[in-house]
Amino acid sequence: MEKKGFTLIELVVGLTIFATVMTLSIGGIISIGKLERLSKSIINVGQNKIMISEYITRYVRQASSIDLDGGGLIAKVGQDGDLCMVKIYPSGQNLYLSIDDAGGCSYKTDTPSQLNAEGINVTSFNISRNNETGLYMVDFKLSTASVAVTSYH
Repeated sequence: MEKKGFTLIELVVGLTIFATVMTLSIGGIISIGKLERLSKSIINVGQNKIMISEYITRYVRQASSIDLDGGGLIAKVGQDGDLCMVKIYPSGQNLYLSIDDAGGCSYKTDTPSQLNAEGINVTSFNISRNNETGLYMVDFKLSTASVAVTSYH
């Protein structure tokens, strides 16, 4: 007489193999999700670094005079009749840009703009001037909760 179906041992072995395969698969999927979030953090920090670098470079190149003040940068930008005072300065874990009137400034800001994106912290910011070359050295580091990525010189 032939019996149809599975024995209890066969069923337990099959379920054990299935559970093991599923556990490994779910672990892999979770690891892929973590890697994706880490990759996005690295990309966001890198893009924010480029944007901040472009702001600083633009105002330093346009400046008729530059003062280093308390870890920040004050640049006079424009010409007589349209002169603005551009300030880039750290405060807490953020970097701010403000543009004040220094003689007819047509694009001044009423409130400072935060340069770093939400969730990205400025962990250090330093501007110095090389007295021999006259060039300015900008060094800043950005990080997120999961990544400390970059420095710009």
